[in-house]
Amino acid sequence: MLPLIEEARLASAIDHPNVCTVFDVGETEGRPYLVMQYVSGKPLSDYIQSGPLPLPLVLSFSAQIASGLAAAHRRGILHRDLKPANVMVTEEGLAKILDFGLARRAHGFETGGPVDGGTGTTDTPFGTTAYMAPEQFVTRRSSEQTDLWALGVIMFEMVNAHHPFWSEVMDPAQMAHAIQSRPLPDLRRQRPELDPALVAIIERLLARDPHARYQQATEVRDALRSLARAHDVDLHGIPDELPVFAAAQTDDARTGFFTAIAERLLPARQPVLPENAIVVLPFERVGAEVVPEYYGLALAETIATRLAGFSDLEVRSPRLVPASLRASVNPEQIGRALSASFIISGDIIREAGRIHVSWRLLSATHQSVLTGGSVDSSADQLVAVQHEISDEIVTAIAEAGHLPIVARPVLRSSEAVGEADLPPDLVEDYLGGRALLNSQITRSSHEEDLLQARAMFERVTKRAPDFAPAHASLGIALTRYVRFGFAGVTDLIAAQRHLERALQLDPGNIEAKLYRAYTMLWRGEKEKARRDVQYLVKSAPYDAEVYLVAGIILHLDGLLGPSIQTLSMALRTNPTIAPRVYNLRARVYIYQQKPEEARAEIDRGLAVEPGHTLLRTTSGVWHLRHGELATATELLEGVVRDDPNLRLVHPTLAIAYWQDGRRDEALRLMNEETLATASADCEMAYRVATFYAVSRNETEALHWLRRSIYLGNHNAPWFLANPHWEAVRDHPDIRRTLDELAENQRQYHERWRRLLG
Repeated sequence: MLPLIEEARLASAIDHPNVCTVFDVGETEGRPYLVMQYVSGKPLSDYIQSGPLPLPLVLSFSAQIASGLAAAHRRGILHRDLKPANVMVTEEGLAKILDFGLARRAHGFETGGPVDGGTGTTDTPFGTTAYMAPEQFVTRRSSEQTDLWALGVIMFEMVNAHHPFWSEVMDPAQMAHAIQSRPLPDLRRQRPELDPALVAIIERLLARDPHARYQQATEVRDALRSLARAHDVDLHGIPDELPVFAAAQTDDARTGFFTAIAERLLPARQPVLPENAIVVLPFERVGAEVVPEYYGLALAETIATRLAGFSDLEVRSPRLVPASLRASVNPEQIGRALSASFIISGDIIREAGRIHVSWRLLSATHQSVLTGGSVDSSADQLVAVQHEISDEIVTAIAEAGHLPIVARPVLRSSEAVGEADLPPDLVEDYLGGRALLNSQITRSSHEEDLLQARAMFERVTKRAPDFAPAHASLGIALTRYVRFGFAGVTDLIAAQRHLERALQLDPGNIEAKLYRAYTMLWRGEKEKARRDVQYLVKSAPYDAEVYLVAGIILHLDGLLGPSIQTLSMALRTNPTIAPRVYNLRARVYIYQQKPEEARAEIDRGLAVEPGHTLLRTTSGVWHLRHGELATATELLEGVVRDDPNLRLVHPTLAIAYWQDGRRDEALRLMNEETLATASADCEMAYRVATFYAVSRNETEALHWLRRSIYLGNHNAPWFLANPHWEAVRDHPDIRRTLDELAENQRQYHERWRRLLG
């Protein structure tokens, strides 16, 4: 699509008094055209050149720009080139945002090159240099917060008649450095007559940490309107109150996630009694005709999904049941191991083109069979058979009265998204891919499993584009591909596309929403990730994966104690995820500089899964922290040897090599592939930054530290204490970056502490 046509179509989607209207777009004789509203007036830049604006004009223009941005952001559109020259002011005082020539959908990624040369106002692929946000120079990405930064610069210019960072002697590189490093001039000293509330709004908009800025343009608009009312200023031209985002974005939604977590962590709250907990074991394959192992697992997962539709029932996922328990005939043993009072088990037989399934509901407390039954169906419609069996089991359990459920629950929409229409070969691909994906999640962490699963899901989505579970599974596989350092931004984009498609087809798909939170987290959009997790906490409160994500967000916010508590909640919710929890808790204990506790967690995890990739990596980190280079190197080399493309290990091994004097080997690990994967993950970016800190490359250490922060890693307690940074900690820009992070952390921590007590 031609850029002009794209600009017009994006802009035409916005119908708002503070945005220039595009009436028509088309093409004639091979040349594009568009019909735009004629706006009579002069650009805001002309007003600013005349000197500081009076308070009524500052409030009016700022609030109108914020209103226009809110309308665009509500439709998923970013401006990306907001500056005074792109705001026209009519004779009536109406501010109109012009020129959406750089506009892009908010969920897109940019992959542009370095900032162009020229003057401080040179246009770049991401906007005019002087109005670019600090993170854009590092992440090459735009967001709602980058538009709000530009608004903050404009407001600073309106009250001070001068750009906060630019001077005429600067070239673009110097401008970029100033925006990223130079302290914001003190408006309170330069303009002491300004209302402190207005200064506070500008300072918040110009916070270097995008997460410390306003999260929505509507917040800025409302703050300015309140200030205008306090000063009895008539905001001429500002439209009536606009409808806000959906309910999930109200004030309640912004704190709902924290409240939901807090309610489950406060000592006064006790976990749900185990009488409400049930585990579905993978169905055993019996009979002469071979049945693939994933048949039994897929059937168990479908039943578990059905049961998870009951809000009062705590369901253990069958994919996390240890192999040692699957063949157990002792219900008490199974229930005790999995913290569940009820168990569903069964057998599956395929014979002469038919599928025969028998099932039973067991009581762990009484060690008895409560009810059971069987279903016989055609083998060529396996997915449909799964739902038929699930329906019968749920109905039978409800009628038996042993669990707090009714016969016709409200079920997740994913259970009616066209699975029965899949041909048999695609059913095999989907179920086989799920088996490989589950293996990678719970045990192997190997690239080969992900590659095979990915190929299977790609075949399904290509031939069955409306099959939501395949899109969700492909998105999960691609997300984990990035998470383990196998790939970078391109796969992250593809992951989000498939997860969004899955949610478009099936808004209730829990897995898709959970992993979309992961993609948002790694894109630096932690607030959006929190909203997704908030939804999941409410809709799937007994899903251990939700608490794992919450624990990760907490430790990235630097709240290490609450992170440990939340991860422990995940373990209590589902004891079978113990190795993953042990690994995450060990890392948090390392951040807290509690080596004994970290070692104990690592040893517990390795006792359960001796070959667990991430636990072995964390063990290597532990030995590295204690100066045991030989042991650390041996452990990390073993991980890389088993999976050479697991690049999340490369920066840590490179640190070990560097400290051991093997510097050429260290630099070979820090290649383009490693850096590309770090560009998509905030924790990987910090590991790369730490290598450069150890090697005393201050420029690269600063770059990757900033990238890690902008992508959402705010673990200030560890950043400030990490001994590997001692050699470069006195660099002025590094010290300033860490000080700013620590200062912003206080705001996050106070909010959490009020909720968690």
